[in-house]
Amino acid sequence: TVYGLAALLAVTGIAGLFAVHRMVTVAMAYAERRSNFVAAVTHELKTPLTAIRMYGEMLRDDLVPSDAKRREYYRTITAESERLSRLIDNVLEFSRLEKGTRSMRLVVGAVGPVVEEVAELLRPHAVRAGFTLRTEVEADLPPVRFERDALLQVLVNLVDNALKYAARATLREIAIECRRRGDGVVLCVRDRGPGVANRHLPRIFEAFHRGEDELVRETRGTGLGLALVKSLVERMGGTVGGRNAPDGGFEVEIALPGASC
Repeated sequence: TVYGLAALLAVTGIAGLFAVHRMVTVAMAYAERRSNFVAAVTHELKTPLTAIRMYGEMLRDDLVPSDAKRREYYRTITAESERLSRLIDNVLEFSRLEKGTRSMRLVVGAVGPVVEEVAELLRPHAVRAGFTLRTEVEADLPPVRFERDALLQVLVNLVDNALKYAARATLREIAIECRRRGDGVVLCVRDRGPGVANRHLPRIFEAFHRGEDELVRETRGTGLGLALVKSLVERMGGTVGGRNAPDGGFEVEIALPGASC
């Protein structure tokens, strides 16, 4: 009996130590990702602010030699301001979701107009980056439950993500497709870039997670975009997944249930 109790105590102790080690490892990894996130956000804020200030001061002091250059600087200031707005919106939205203070105002309607609105909003941004933004919305789609603002932010994040990670693609095209699936609708955002390494695919929707070190060094981002997409889609009752397309590129698929579900 004594030996049995000793063995049980030893096993319990080892299991406890393993559980504590596992919890500490996970906590440290999460803390490291949060630290990297803070550094990335700081960099993401500093870069556009520096550009806006530099070009703004040159315009203020009348140091721009031509009207063409002046228009170029105005375009840069506008683009960097839009980039700042998207970053701030993402951080604030993620904070509200983590605190549980984000309420959804779901409506029943067609998602096609929202897709076209996003395309019109982001097409100039895509053209400046050297991309073509293509939309394909199937006719007679069924109505689904969604929140317009949330769906807008989801699609903006996905297109912005595609523009960043497919920057070196030979075919510089981003496609937003919208089609029927049963009683619901599927939205797919696809690029023609290098895709995602298989070891990273299971974690792409985790908060603060970013790709391999080389990708982190070469590509801007905070690691919030896809995590925010997942949270918003699930709060609308939908599902989201990502995969490398068989003929190249990466695609994210969002499935929204029909109004009767």
